[in-house]
Amino acid sequence: MDNKKSTITLEELLTSATNQTKNFIKELGKEDEFEKVEHLDSIINDIKAQKEQTKIQRNKFVNQIKSGLGEKIKNNPNKIIIHKKPWYVKFKNWIKKIFTSF
Repeated sequence: MDNKKSTITLEELLTSATNQTKNFIKELGKEDEFEKVEHLDSIINDIKAQKEQTKIQRNKFVNQIKSGLGEKIKNNPNKIIIHKKPWYVKFKNWIKKIFTSF
């Protein structure tokens, strides 16, 4: 009698195996979703870090440029000064263009 209770039918075995497979697949899907979320979070954090680094580098660069400017530019930052070449330099460049174009 004890032998009859411990034996299971083929249908019961297949049903049990099918249920275990389904549960295993569900657990794998949950783990994949969790890993995807973690991966996305790490990518977002990397992007934020790169943006912060860019801001720091930009501010550093602007400060370096400002420190190298003269007093006139620092005092009048919105005034544009156009430096024109004298007429004889323009004439000399025009002559050079003519003779170097051949």
